[in-house]
Amino acid sequence: MNYRTFNVNEVASAAKDLLPHAGTSILILLAALAGGILMGLLLTFLLHARSPVLSLIARIYLRVLRGAPAVVLLLLVFYGLPVLFSLIGIGTLTQTNRLFAVILTFALMASAQMANVFTAAYGAIPKNQLEAAKAVGYTVRNRFFHVWLPQGLRLALPNLANTATWLLKEGAVAYTIGVLDLVGHAQLRISSQYGGGAVETYTALALIFFVLIRLIEVLFHGLERRASVHLVKGAGSGGR
Repeated sequence: MNYRTFNVNEVASAAKDLLPHAGTSILILLAALAGGILMGLLLTFLLHARSPVLSLIARIYLRVLRGAPAVVLLLLVFYGLPVLFSLIGIGTLTQTNRLFAVILTFALMASAQMANVFTAAYGAIPKNQLEAAKAVGYTVRNRFFHVWLPQGLRLALPNLANTATWLLKEGAVAYTIGVLDLVGHAQLRISSQYGGGAVETYTALALIFFVLIRLIEVLFHGLERRASVHLVKGAGSGGR
């Protein structure tokens, strides 16, 4: 590696080279977050289901996912899906699509986090609301989707922002299976210079991640404020 004086201009050049590739990292974030939310809602529903078997399956799933390192799960999904497809006779899958493997991996991991978030939100809903819905004939499914879900999503927003930032940062391991996101292109840039400009490239990468995370925080803060305004308006209308 060639060691030399830190060059600020090289940081700007590296940022210019890397920024066009931020779209892949953002795609992974959005797709994994959407999948994680949907699977997290399903897990929350199963955890509160009347069937002890379904509840047990959901708890085992959460235990496994909580203890799995991201890079290990990613490699397991990438190399294991073709084997799984072969065992269950769905068809022959010679290689898992790399981007799909990354999105699926982080959707699975996010689902465990979101199930915890939604379960906490479920406990924060006033019991009298759920009891009133039950009294008028709402099924468990209807109580979940019509009473809990609208309020639970609002209560989950702060933790949803944390999950989004976590996904963006952890998604950096995507390059380990050859997905060329921000980190992957940073590695390529350094390799093309035979190790030169590594510090400047990683500095640019850190700055880009800082800006993206800050944008996520601002976005979710705005969503929380809008949700709070609607809640206050709703309470005021109910009072009148």
